[in-house]
Amino acid sequence: MTRLLRMSLVAAAFAVPVMPAQAAPVFGEGLNELFFVNFENLYRPTQNCLANDNGNGGCLPFQEGNDPVGWQRVDPSLANNIREGDVFAGIVNVQNIDNLGTTLYNSSPTNQFSGYFAQQVVDIQAGLHGGTLPDHITLGNPAVDPFSMLAAGESFRFWVDDGVGATAFNSGSSNPAFDTVPELIAIATDGVFWAGLGIGAPEPANGYAYAHTDLTLAGNLAEPNAFLAMNLVTIGPAYNAGDLVLINDGNENEVGGFLAPVTAPCSPAQIAAGLIACTHFVATSEIEGNPNTESPFFFRSNDPAEIFRAPEPGTLGLMALVLLGLGVVSRRRRS
Repeated sequence: MTRLLRMSLVAAAFAVPVMPAQAAPVFGEGLNELFFVNFENLYRPTQNCLANDNGNGGCLPFQEGNDPVGWQRVDPSLANNIREGDVFAGIVNVQNIDNLGTTLYNSSPTNQFSGYFAQQVVDIQAGLHGGTLPDHITLGNPAVDPFSMLAAGESFRFWVDDGVGATAFNSGSSNPAFDTVPELIAIATDGVFWAGLGIGAPEPANGYAYAHTDLTLAGNLAEPNAFLAMNLVTIGPAYNAGDLVLINDGNENEVGGFLAPVTAPCSPAQIAAGLIACTHFVATSEIEGNPNTESPFFFRSNDPAEIFRAPEPGTLGLMALVLLGLGVVSRRRRS
């Protein structure tokens, strides 16, 4: 009887809940790696395109259907063509989520975890990484979102679209029904709102976003990497990642960080001392020109992002029950 109780408690504590086949996304306890791809353009306020820079302010002519009112896409054929106030805007799709070496989620035409983002250029510096090009571009939450998709304090928004009737993520193709930026944004943002991410609250508000590239044509890329660290700002009805703990970005060391694998959350001592930047969400991406010339997006980037999910209260309770049960068994044996 005692042995049966012990075995039952251990089995219950270590049982892994089975998620429904259509559930999107799926997260495990501990470190989760989110592998993604995104497509984007660099937009400039039309008023800044009217400046006497090559006669067009470095912008492409306004194109109805791809450029929101008051904005124009920056000409990607011009090297170093980036200005403070420009906004990178585009769509993102999470392709799979891995936890402890196991893939928990894969996207499919009927199982989508995708969204929209916009980041504003707030500072441009040259020479920090050995080049004369703008090789350190600081980004922030947009003061104005060109496509009006974000809430205040957000840079990213994600939606869950799964089951019958889901629309598959699309970056633009020969399909004439999905050729414009607003149409592609609509596909990436349908479904049920999951969450919004941004640089800022909650405390410690030490998020960041920066890139080592001027995002012109591939031959002009100085160092095509970007680094993000953001917090949950808004939680929607589809949110299912549980409680997130603060982690350090193991791939960056310029903004209060250190280069080390993210295997555990930031310690209270590290957070209190401000030794490293600790946030809910970290990501590193490699930026390149979009090889799909039929797409209205000029650039794409990918992989990976990380979050750390805290153990569920129920799991902790079961573990305590196991320890209590084993303690009772042990005392009975000694007596």
